[in-house]
Amino acid sequence: MTERTIKSQAIWLAAGAVLLTLAGLVSAPLTVACKKDYRITVDQDNPEMGLLTAIPGGLRVPVIVWNQIQIDERKNAGKQYDAVQRAELICRLMPYFPSIWTFYANDMIWNRSVQTRTPDERWMWIANGIRLLRDEAMPRNPRAVLLFKELSWAYCQKIGGSSDDMHYFYKQRLAKEMQDLLGSPPSGSTADVIAAFGPVAQAQIDRNLPGSDRQIIQEKPLKELLKDPAAAQYVSLLAGQNIALGRPFLNAYNRFTLDEPVAATRYLPAEPKTDRDKKLSELVNSPEHARARAKILAFLRAQMLWNVYKMDPAVMFDLMKKHNAPFDWRNAFSHGFYWAYLGNQIIGESNIAGLSDSMQMNLLNNERHQLSSIRELTWEGRMTYRENPRSANYPDIWFNVDVRYVQPAHDLHVYFNTLQARATKVQLDQAQIADGHANYLTTAVELLVALNKAPEAQKYYDYLRETYKRAGGCWDEKDARDFVIYRLVNNFEMYDSFAKMEIEASLMTALVALARGDSQSYGSMYYFAQRVQQTWNKKSADRMKFPPLELIGGAMLTGLVMQPYVFGYEISLPNRSAMYRSAPLGMQLRAYLEIGHARSPMPRLCKAEGIDFAKAFPVPEGFGEYQEKMNRLIQQQKPADKDARQYEFKKPGD
Repeated sequence: MTERTIKSQAIWLAAGAVLLTLAGLVSAPLTVACKKDYRITVDQDNPEMGLLTAIPGGLRVPVIVWNQIQIDERKNAGKQYDAVQRAELICRLMPYFPSIWTFYANDMIWNRSVQTRTPDERWMWIANGIRLLRDEAMPRNPRAVLLFKELSWAYCQKIGGSSDDMHYFYKQRLAKEMQDLLGSPPSGSTADVIAAFGPVAQAQIDRNLPGSDRQIIQEKPLKELLKDPAAAQYVSLLAGQNIALGRPFLNAYNRFTLDEPVAATRYLPAEPKTDRDKKLSELVNSPEHARARAKILAFLRAQMLWNVYKMDPAVMFDLMKKHNAPFDWRNAFSHGFYWAYLGNQIIGESNIAGLSDSMQMNLLNNERHQLSSIRELTWEGRMTYRENPRSANYPDIWFNVDVRYVQPAHDLHVYFNTLQARATKVQLDQAQIADGHANYLTTAVELLVALNKAPEAQKYYDYLRETYKRAGGCWDEKDARDFVIYRLVNNFEMYDSFAKMEIEASLMTALVALARGDSQSYGSMYYFAQRVQQTWNKKSADRMKFPPLELIGGAMLTGLVMQPYVFGYEISLPNRSAMYRSAPLGMQLRAYLEIGHARSPMPRLCKAEGIDFAKAFPVPEGFGEYQEKMNRLIQQQKPADKDARQYEFKKPGD
């Protein structure tokens, strides 16, 4: 090595030392400024974080760069898990930079998840990304609206949306977690849903302590709970069965309870087989301990929301009351709404004048996430949940429209629209989200008409005409029903799916009215479906015409008799029988092809409830000829399958 080389190396080493020193000097004021901007809370009980943040800034850079190089190499080599550990290390080296956390969390949620093949693997990556944002980034950067925006977007788009080919599995996993924790909400009014969540919101939590899944149950609130003699006695009885207060109790409760929010999700009733299971079942359902059990259950749910999911049940409750919305926390869009709302509340939506452009943009995006979430809840907010005996983590779930969200969604649009109109000094119909609001209300009017909610539909239709100055063409109609028909007639090329939705929703509403003995509502909705069908068939080509209402209605009747919960209804077997027997003959004929089929479960269901199947679901007049006709059609369409597809029937009473 020459003297010149040695001198050159010495100079560069000296320069590097100076730069590292300067970087360390700059790092301290940057951290102070960052803490001031985001009101950062530093971990006092995390030695690892304290050690990493104590490293001088100049030394962190080469460590970060080296780890990022290793991440890329591991990723290319398929060594995903090592890459995650290094990503978390980088985040902890720069804990007060929200963009670092979002970069690596989004990499897990959006990129690494789709590089795996199984639903379990994909869900693991999504859950890891969510935990990185929610459990680690947010506590250290509580005023970083960016984090709330990204977490809300993950729930809305990755889980709630359909861009990922395995999105349905994500919805199942989230629904499973929340069902096990909270049970299903009541299927009645919004007030019923809010009232059911009240005990959880009122359960005691020590909010001076941040949520920590290291300690799922906080000691001080637990001591307060056990001051109640009935609660203490029940906890003692659980301990006698080796059931700890926490997840073990929730697991036992979910297995054996007869309470409607859980029992209604089972295809078959719980059957305790061992002596221990029988004792647990008795304890879980004992009327003597009902009050104590309910109190303990609400306490556990609140504690787990706070410590595991980092959600405040009081905020969740206030959110439901503020918007008068029946949020189902098994639905991803409810979580998306919560985190977007919480992020904006930290700053204050009406106090944004002094914020940076990026902060204002994040607030605006959170407003959009709230609006899109509550709109989506209108179209698929009513979840039907059934346990899956074949795969416990992936329950059978269905989504149906929930018009209970129409008014909350309308009110929220008006609120944000008014804020934007004032900020930009324009009229309400010219504000940024005015078109989105108008489009939402237009679809809501069409839906409400199909569901026989004419007064509500008329109210929103009048609002559209008056506030957004809609006029001309379909908007000159005064009645909301005539408006819907006009749009169908004059835009039929674009509205085939809309017409189908109107007919099916109207027929379903009509049949449900029959189940409760409301023949007047049935007649009204059947007439509307008939009007839509006739209007459509007059304007459309032969290949696009709808079949007779008896066939469409017969298919709807079949579903409502055999699996009403798929459509979001809980209909007792006697009421299903009344609906079937009151339906037109054409619908009965079509429905009996499935109801009376040799493999139909209906005879067994009737026997289990002590009902005579032959009397509850009698064979319709002329069914023999109808059956032969349908079998001939099957033979003509698929001769090779005729033996497998022909309809076989048991004799009544078999």
